[in-house]
Amino acid sequence: MLRFLKVLGSILAAVILGAIGSGVWEKMLSPALSRLLDGTSALIASLSSSYEDSIYQRAARDTTDLYSIKIACLIILSIGIALVISIALRALARTTMQERTQTRIKFMLGAQGLSGGLALVVVAFISMAKVDTASRIKESSLRSLEILRPALGEANYVQMRSQYYSIENKGDFDAFRRQLLEAANKSSKKVPLQTLAD
Repeated sequence: MLRFLKVLGSILAAVILGAIGSGVWEKMLSPALSRLLDGTSALIASLSSSYEDSIYQRAARDTTDLYSIKIACLIILSIGIALVISIALRALARTTMQERTQTRIKFMLGAQGLSGGLALVVVAFISMAKVDTASRIKESSLRSLEILRPALGEANYVQMRSQYYSIENKGDFDAFRRQLLEAANKSSKKVPLQTLAD
């Protein structure tokens, strides 16, 4: 009976901790990460027009599920952070006196590992920001098209969908968005592209 109560208590604790963790992720961590990714993407886009154009190209051309790519970037980011933390902790730990050569070799390997970990973190974060932005553009564009499909008519819908998949840069996306928002205003429908930040 005691063993049964322990198992039941463990299950209950796991459910409660999972619910709390899920709530913390949903209400605090996820929005904070999303804002950080938006800011990173906007900053890099302001510095590089080719990066900005590549976001719109990815949104229009990538037929795969962008969320799986985002998860892969998150895993790589976690690996990079773990590598940086483990090397930093090892560097801070006290070591016994060793030969000079061994110390230098360890330092070189540690420095390479640290720079490799930092590079992983930076590349994964920038990639994640790009994929996140492209994913939101893709979702809001295609949802807007589907919402307006009856108002557009089948011929205009197919033409607008073709225009979306032909996007090469931000200018092309802006033209597509303008046309779609004009159609939304004419039909008095609310579409996700209206709330998408520029």
